[in-house]
This record gives sequence, C-alpha cells and structure tokens, in this order.
Amino acid sequence: MPSYYDFLNALESTQTRHRQDLFIEKESDCNHSLKFRRKNNDQISAELEQLTSREEALRNEIDTKNAELDDLKSTLARPQADFSALKKKHIGLLADLKEKKSQVEALQTKNLELNQSLDEVETTSQNMHEEIPGNDQPKDTASTNPSGTQNKQPQKAQDLIIKGLEKELQDQENRISQVKKELSALKRTQRTVLAKAAKLEEMEAHQVQRWFMFLAGGSSALALLCLAMGWALMAILCALFVGLQLVLFLFFRKPGSVKALCQKARKGERISSNDFGISKNMVLVQGGTFVPQGDIFSRKPSKPLTVNSFYMNRYCIPDEIYNRVMGTHTKTNRPLPPNSATSKDWTHVQLFIAKLNELTGKSYRLPTEAEWEFAARGGLKSKGFAYAGSNQVEEVAWYNINTGRYRDRQPVGQKKPNELGLYDMSGNVGEWCSDRYPLKTPWHSQTLLNPMGPSIGNDRVSKGGRSIDPEKYCTLQVTNDASITSYSGGIRLVAASC
Repeated sequence: MPSYYDFLNALESTQTRHRQDLFIEKESDCNHSLKFRRKNNDQISAELEQLTSREEALRNEIDTKNAELDDLKSTLARPQADFSALKKKHIGLLADLKEKKSQVEALQTKNLELNQSLDEVETTSQNMHEEIPGNDQPKDTASTNPSGTQNKQPQKAQDLIIKGLEKELQDQENRISQVKKELSALKRTQRTVLAKAAKLEEMEAHQVQRWFMFLAGGSSALALLCLAMGWALMAILCALFVGLQLVLFLFFRKPGSVKALCQKARKGERISSNDFGISKNMVLVQGGTFVPQGDIFSRKPSKPLTVNSFYMNRYCIPDEIYNRVMGTHTKTNRPLPPNSATSKDWTHVQLFIAKLNELTGKSYRLPTEAEWEFAARGGLKSKGFAYAGSNQVEEVAWYNINTGRYRDRQPVGQKKPNELGLYDMSGNVGEWCSDRYPLKTPWHSQTLLNPMGPSIGNDRVSKGGRSIDPEKYCTLQVTNDASITSYSGGIRLVAASC
C-alpha cells in the first residue's frame, strides 16, 4: 500500500507536467502572435513608404505650380506698371492741355482788346485828320506851306502808334497759331496715350482671366487627386476654393478705369468745388495798370503794365485740400500744424490743378507774374506798402525769424491780409507763377497788356518769401528762379470767373 509520501510525490510530478504543458502552449501562442504582428508591421511600413513617396510627388507638383503662379504674377505686374506710367503721362498731358487752352483764351481776349484799341486809334486819327486846317488842300501845296508841315506831325505820330499796334497784333496772332498747333499736337498725343492705356487694360484683363482659369484648373485637379486617394476633406476644401475663385471672377471684377473715366467725361459728371472750399475763398481783383518795381537782383524797373480783372484765392492751398483732391498723404519729417500751406514741385502742381479742374468743372490755373504782383500790391486799393499789406514784415509774413527752430511751413491765414484780403503773399511758401524764367530776358519786354512772360526758358517764376528766407526776400520786388525739377512752391489759384 503506497504511503503518504509517495502520494505527494506523484501529485507534485503531475503538477510539474501540467505547468510544462501550459508554458509550452503559451510560448507557441506568443510565437504565433509575434509572427502575425511582424507581418502587419511590414505591410504598414510598405504602405507608409508609398504614402511618403506620394506626398513628395504632390509637394513637387505644388512647388511647380507655385513657380508657374509666380511667373504669371510677374508677367501680370509688367502691364500694370506700364499702365500706371501711361496713366501718369496722360494726367500730365491733360495738365499741359488745360494750360495751353487758358493761354489761347487769354491771347484771344488780348487780340480782341488790341483790335478795339486799333479801331479807337484809327477813329481818333480820322477825327484829328478832319480837324486839321487845310487838310483838303493838295499835297504839293501842303508841302510848300510851313503850316502844312506842322500839321503833318500829329499824323505821323498816329501812324507810328498804328504801326506799333499792328505789329503787336501780328505777334499775338502768330503766338495764338503756335499755341493752337501745340494744342493739336497734345490732343493727338492724348489720343495715342488713351489707346495704349486701353490696350494695356485689355491685356491686363486677359492676364487676370488666364490666372483665374489656371488656379481653377489646378485646384480641380488637386481635388480629383485627393478624392482618388481617399482624402475626402481635402477634396471638399479644394472644391470650395474652386467655387470661391469663380465667384470672385464673375462678380467682383472692376470695370476698366480708362473706359470708366471716358464715360464719366462724356456724361459730364462733376463734383462741386464747394466740397473743397475753394470757390468761396476766391476774391475779385479788379483790373488796372501798375508799374512793377522790378527785381532787386537781376531785372530793372518796367514800363506800366495792364491786367484784366480776375479772381484769386485768399490762401495758398493747404495740405488738407491737396490730399483730399489727390487722394494721397503728405509725408513730412516732423508733424506740421493743421492747415499748413502745401509745397510741391512743378509736376505735382500741374497734376493737382488738372485733377481739381476735372473734378469741379472749373478752369483754375496759376497766376502770371504780373497778376501776382498786381494782386500782392493791393490792386486798385494799393497803399504802396513794402510788403503785402504792411511796411512791417512781422505783421504779414512768415520768415526765418518767426518760424521757430525748424522754420517749418505755417498754417495759412494767420497773419494780417493785404488791401484785397489776400493772406501770406510776402512769406510762408514761395508761390508758383505760370511765367517762364529766362536768364537775361525781362518778362515785361514783349507786351504791356496781360503779359504772360517769354515763350522760352526751362525754369519758372516763384514770388513771395519762404519760411526759411531772410527778411529781404519777402519784399514784393523779389522774383525767384524756380527749377521745375528741384524747387517746391505753394499753389495760389486764379480763375477768369467764379
């Protein structure tokens, strides 16, 4: 009979066999699971490599499309730059055209006045000829009569006056014909510039259309590719991008600016000049005769000059009005006080006047030197002051003594006005005039009625002192030689009517 110890040994051996069988079974299960996992890892690695290669291909394609897009943008930017340059040239031609038209109007007015003066002189000559005793005697009798010789002297003086007026009239007619030729040339150039601008605008529209089509096509291809790869969200985003491009192309295209400008000009759409507060500040300057004091540096006193009536602005144009008309912002080194007088070069002044006339329908222009000096001296109300409105420069002018450390431009209308109510004509900014500035030819040597200056010369005339000038430059007889490229001056507008 087996003992208790034998039973325990048998039980222990049985448990040992069971443990070994269980360990072997678990080991086989683990080996099988490890093989399965290794197989899955190999499949996942292969798929990951495929996805990585596809991602690299897509990135290369996107880089290629971006490069093509940059090329298209650069190609599109060139016509836009050419169009901007032509547009600036067109605005400059409009300014020249306005100036030439004003010159023609002034010359025609002067021509009519000279014809009237010639008729009056002829009538006076005939009356004097009828009143001379012994005028009905034969010529040989008058030639032998001493009293007849004395009676011929007034007739010779009248003949000389008539010849002088006829010569001046002929000069004015020649000048009118020359200005008309220049006007016709400017109109031809303007038509050419408009045609080029319209062509460039059409090219720009085609470039924009091709750009949108390229973007839409690329986005559609990308959406199809994402859909094929199972990226539904990316495909939906690409489709939405295509739709947004179509909406922008169909509903947000702006009409051509050149065509819109031409249509606006044909319809006669204008903006009232009261929006800029210019017409209400125009002062009537009654025409009259005065003797210029000449230039203290180069030119001598003149004979009496006559100017017709005109309107002149009380103030120089301030920066605020200039920025409103031009749609720009004047940049300065230091902040200036509000309503400070603007100071621009000749080209920007002409562009400002052309755009202002286009917006308001008026015919504003710069004054001639004769008009400026006549108005600055007070016109028919002149009291003979050394400065515009006073004999004390501090009362009427801004100059290097009272403009502070930096000698900046000051607000308009702060000093005492002159006899006509015009401000700052002795000092703040030098003011542009339309006359040319030749080196040795006096501006008054050609005509005595509404002189417009010589027809040759590169620079222009500037009158009045500046905030950086000493006191002697604020007197009314100073005339500055202003370069049209480097000099900056103020804008004081005049007009034939208001």
